[in-house]
Parts: sequence; C-alpha cells; structure tokens
Amino acid sequence: MLLRIPGQEDIHINHLVLDFNGTIALDGLLLPSVKERLIELARMIKIYVLTADSNGSATRECEGLPVDLHVIGTDNQREEKCSFIRMIPPGVAVMGNGVNKYRFLFL
Repeated sequence: MLLRIPGQEDIHINHLVLDFNGTIALDGLLLPSVKERLIELARMIKIYVLTADSNGSATRECEGLPVDLHVIGTDNQREEKCSFIRMIPPGVAVMGNGVNKYRFLFL
C-alpha cells in the first residue's frame, strides 16, 4: 500500500499493527464499522492486533477477522509491543494509545 503525503517521500506500508482496547475497541468491544474497515484494509496489507486483553474479549471480538491477534503479558506491555514491532519487516504503520510508546508511527 502506498501512502502519498504532499511534500514528503512516498511511504510503502506492508503491515499495520493496532492496539486493541482504546484504538479499535472500547471496553473490550470492537467499535462500530471497524470489522468492515479491517476486512477492506486486509486486502492491501497484513494486520496485527496486539493486546494484553484485560477485558478477556479480544479473541472473541477478532474471531473471523483477517488479523493476526497477539495477546501479550500485562507487566511490560510497552516493551513487549515494541519487541513485536521490531520483528516485522520494514513498512510498518503502528497505531495505538494508552500504555503504548507510540500514537501513530511509521517504521
């Protein structure tokens, strides 16, 4: 997927990493229209969802979606998420909030 920002170099995005709760879900439930948007995006890029799953609902909410769900521990979430992201090849867009070190970032 090619992202063109006027006045800057083109950005090639091959992977999208999303936080679950607070980014695509609220109180453990996917936000309205997120499923449809994830399905559309997955036609262009690989999508990962990282979560500590504090509500215990991420597996159920992501079931049947074209995403790779990765549940991490609750202790060192920031470090675990950063380590996971570093293992993905270049061309990664990352979106998250809360305990995440990133808000929106391209690697």
